[in-house]
Amino acid sequence: MNRILAIAQQPLTRLFLVALIVLSFQTTIFNTMRPFGVCLQVMLLLSTSSGLARGSEIGAIAGFIVGMMYDLVLSTPLGLGAVVFALVGYLAGMTNSFVHQPTWWTKMLLAGAASGLGMLFMPLALTVVGREGVMNRHILVVALVVGVTNAAATVPAERLCRLGSRLNQVRFDSGRQTSAFTVGRAWICVAYFDWSSDGPVVVFADCRRARNTRARARGSVAHCETHP
Repeated sequence: MNRILAIAQQPLTRLFLVALIVLSFQTTIFNTMRPFGVCLQVMLLLSTSSGLARGSEIGAIAGFIVGMMYDLVLSTPLGLGAVVFALVGYLAGMTNSFVHQPTWWTKMLLAGAASGLGMLFMPLALTVVGREGVMNRHILVVALVVGVTNAAATVPAERLCRLGSRLNQVRFDSGRQTSAFTVGRAWICVAYFDWSSDGPVVVFADCRRARNTRARARGSVAHCETHP
């Protein structure tokens, strides 16, 4: 049971479960909602939001997983959408490289731009693999509509992706446990727990800036490190 719970707590497991739910909405509700004749792309929104919340590397991994799941229900060549979504997630994750301490509106602009580029990359990739008739003027309308709608939903989607932040736990001989987890890319928090008959009790918590620095858990050899 503990092993199953440990697997369920892994970020990739949570991402898969969230993506599965989003995919069900994509293929049902959002498949029939077509403003200006354009199908809204919430799967692409999940990829960009993962990049915004966790950075380029995680954004690329999340985009590849989400895109591969989307490919399974589409008629496109398997893996093509995964590559495009991975690229979009990577581009969205570069927000912190271009903007220092991005605000909500800069995240919306960058997510909208990444989503629009993703809708341009897809027909281009289809053309490369030999699909004909996909490059036309309508793709500009598709890119514009998807970019605007995804930008409008970026803030709640990004907060949802932040819930999957990595959590590392270390148990000490004294029974005290420390948990270190990243909050976005700029902060790292270290919380200490003492276990009682009623469960874990927080006895100390510390949050500090972690960009380009190493944060060490006080009184222990455990440490966490974030990268730019």
